[in-house]
Amino acid sequence: MAARIKARELAPLCRRIGSSLRAGLDVRRIFRTETEKGNGTHRQRMETVQQGLDGGQSIAESLRQCDPYFPSLMCELVDVGERSGKSDEVFLRLAEHYEFGIQLRRGFLVSISWPLIQFVLALVVIGLLIWFLGMIGDNSGEPIDILGWGLIGVPGLKIYVGVLAAIGAGGFFGFRVLRRYGPALSAIMVGLMRTPWLGKTLEDLAMARVAWVLSLTTNTSMSSSRCAETAVQSTGNPVYTNHAKAIGRQVAAGAEIHAAVQDSGAFPRDFVDLLQNAEVSGTLPEAMQRAALDYQQRAEDGLRVLTRITAVLIGVMISLIIGAMILRLALFYAGTIESLSKGF
Repeated sequence: MAARIKARELAPLCRRIGSSLRAGLDVRRIFRTETEKGNGTHRQRMETVQQGLDGGQSIAESLRQCDPYFPSLMCELVDVGERSGKSDEVFLRLAEHYEFGIQLRRGFLVSISWPLIQFVLALVVIGLLIWFLGMIGDNSGEPIDILGWGLIGVPGLKIYVGVLAAIGAGGFFGFRVLRRYGPALSAIMVGLMRTPWLGKTLEDLAMARVAWVLSLTTNTSMSSSRCAETAVQSTGNPVYTNHAKAIGRQVAAGAEIHAAVQDSGAFPRDFVDLLQNAEVSGTLPEAMQRAALDYQQRAEDGLRVLTRITAVLIGVMISLIIGAMILRLALFYAGTIESLSKGF
């Protein structure tokens, strides 16, 4: 599977490029400098981009030559930035986007780190009990199946470790496959969008991207149909991107953007009304820029809350699993004491 750039590398890359463009540096010089940074894979991709720029290609075209190293969202928005003459702003906004994702991920991992450590220790203790108690046996010489799972001694420990490894590997590869399988990803996203609170947060995030791209592309040389389609594609959310081409065709046929968006049935009413008012008043770029900031702030607030809630739920789930194991051990211990007391 082809390598993709990691967010922790992508965020500072976008920040450096955006700052350099804003300072007025030549884009070829900027990427020539990037060929000297990072690991071998990254330097190789930067050299590919550099060669594309030297050959007269745009930044977006040069980035797409490295597919799938750079995210499609980045390539699409860089293309928008070049067409609108706002490449520096696009790279800096992308840097903020990826930095926020890193911040959320880091906070989430910190929140669940201690419950995860407890869970791993509990699994280790269970494995040791399967091995040790299966070896020593009870008063009759029979090996002790303390958990009642039929896992005893070294053979039981091997089965236990194998099952845990299979579950871990299955979950990891299953997640990777789902991320790249379009229909499954669409179905999952539709389900998430219908989830209370989470769905609203994902909706706000998507509307922030649509509004931002529209603020960049309108009043430029891009056609209205291209502006609308690119804006919808920028969400990266199948709930909306599945309508992108239809919206673009409808606008190309003479419809206003808000009418095409409304006809898709996928966008919230408040966004459609905002878009309609902006088109009627002739203030689409300004209105969309304000809307983008508002939706982005709401989405970030919602994501922070959801991150905390998810961390708490995972902690509670792990605590329940550990509690169930402790209860099972306590019942076994109580039964052992009772059987021994009857022998006297």
